[in-house]
Amino acid sequence: MIHNGQFYLTQNYYNLSDPNFRYKTDIPKFTTEIRKGTKQTFFLNSNKFAKSIGIAENIMIKMIGAELSCQSKIDKVNKCGVFRCECNNKIILEIIENIIVKYLLCDKCDTPEIILGIKHNRLTQNCKACGMYDYVKKEYENKKNYKILYESIKNTILK
Repeated sequence: MIHNGQFYLTQNYYNLSDPNFRYKTDIPKFTTEIRKGTKQTFFLNSNKFAKSIGIAENIMIKMIGAELSCQSKIDKVNKCGVFRCECNNKIILEIIENIIVKYLLCDKCDTPEIILGIKHNRLTQNCKACGMYDYVKKEYENKKNYKILYESIKNTILK
């Protein structure tokens, strides 16, 4: 949620009025440019934003690109995420909020203290704050982003 120039990692509207709420970060910044004849959208602060929400930048960019149905990568020159399409910033923000709510926020205590894992070929969520341990909701399992997260975690575990 965006409030007072900050991106709050919560679903609870009461946290927006708490000046001491610690789970907030800078709002994602985007710009669109034409490169090699194609409009591309650059996520200028993708690295910092990904770290602040607790996910690898390349995985976050891949998840957003999958939802936008466009190619995505980390641009080596600008050192940020890039999508090979002209994207509406509001749509990207909605995708980011959905990723946070579905996978990175605890259903019990509403904190972004989730550690993702795999058990019985399903994604699990373990909250460092309250101890909640559960599988990611079944309704998300057939989504593109679930598969991207699952494969990235599985590959990390196998290394």
